Amino acid sequence: MAEQGMKKTLKTSDLTVFGMMFMIPIAPMAWYGTLVGPALGMVSLGYVIALVAMLFTGIAYGEMAKKFPFGGSVYRYVQQSTTPWLGFLAGWGMMISYFFLPAVCYCVGAMFASWIFPSVPMVAWYVIFTVITSILAWLGIEASTRASWIMFFIEIALIVWFFVATFIKVAQGEFTINTNAFINPNAEFSMSAVLSATVVVVLSYVGFDAISTLAEETVEPTVMIPRATIISIISMGLLFAVITWIAGWVLPDYTVLPEDEAMFVEIFGMAGGKALQMAGSLCLIMAFGLACGLECMTACTRVLYAMGQDGVIPKVMGTLNSHQVPGIAIIVMAIVSIIQRVVLGLGIIAVITSFGSLIGFMAVDLSVVWKLFIKGEPGEKKVFGHLIAPLLGFLVCFAIFINSDPFCMKFGCGWMVVGVIWLLVITRFFTRPTPTLEL
Repeated sequence: MAEQGMKKTLKTSDLTVFGMMFMIPIAPMAWYGTLVGPALGMVSLGYVIALVAMLFTGIAYGEMAKKFPFGGSVYRYVQQSTTPWLGFLAGWGMMISYFFLPAVCYCVGAMFASWIFPSVPMVAWYVIFTVITSILAWLGIEASTRASWIMFFIEIALIVWFFVATFIKVAQGEFTINTNAFINPNAEFSMSAVLSATVVVVLSYVGFDAISTLAEETVEPTVMIPRATIISIISMGLLFAVITWIAGWVLPDYTVLPEDEAMFVEIFGMAGGKALQMAGSLCLIMAFGLACGLECMTACTRVLYAMGQDGVIPKVMGTLNSHQVPGIAIIVMAIVSIIQRVVLGLGIIAVITSFGSLIGFMAVDLSVVWKLFIKGEPGEKKVFGHLIAPLLGFLVCFAIFINSDPFCMKFGCGWMVVGVIWLLVITRFFTRPTPTLEL
């Protein structure tokens, strides 16, 4: 008997919230201390640049979702629009991002949990978050969706509180509205510096790609995935830019505080006192350690499921449990995430993850141009959607990519070499076809 497929229950609103929660509405609050120094204070500008790249790339994803409404994201899109072996390599590159994203979320959540509960080791929090999110992911997509909606409203409430508290201080004359987060008059402008920070910023946008991994669980994927993708990119990009812009009102001179991930905790305190500081920290714990950790676990296991079905990785990854989710893939990812935390730190994991994201985005952009514009039927070609938008997305992503951290580039290139070797093994030096799911 054929294995029962995944449940088709997701709609545009569910997909949009899934993507937004994957991107984490309050993500800039966690990354701000890491980004503000390298960006010379111009964090909002970095988010706007990334928004441009992601918006054009999101259009490309939307076009691919209409053509190939199946799970697997980058892997599936490139595979079906070019050749199976290119699809494998693109999916292998993007797999870095998915493999390390859960670890990024658990690390950030554990960091803020240790700030509130210093007596509990960070690694203990990390394991707790991994276990909880793995159990929720195991129970099925409906449980994940309910958790996403709840956390979404909690994060929006925190953002509103921060905005209101800051505007009150502005009205009282304690803070001054400025544009330091876009163009910092106290620092010499450097696009290279802004782009180096934008490499990490890109991580905040990976959620739109994760939307496409849920195609097989969506009611009308050809309509709902493109729509949810664009809505989530624009909404979150603007929100990210505004959050970091207002942070620049609270702290015009970022050099007065130490540059670390917890800097925004101090900004909370300056804007709303101890109450906002504690609420913000608790929300960051839940947002990263639980909500985003769950979203990442859900998305990355869908990619492993698609590749397992094709046989490019062990086929056991392409099996479903009794809740109709990739159970074996969830177990594997939980174990892998814990190993990553033991071996690597947050900074290294973050830059590694950005490499895979950019590789995947650029691969999809070029695939759209090739499949839908160059090879497409004359009457179906769209100059903007199939040529201009994906090319612009590719160029901006490439500009960010070449400004990546040197270690990130070395690790990423090493990962791709391993992918090529594995491809040679499973195809026996291309004497056999690359395994692929016929669609």
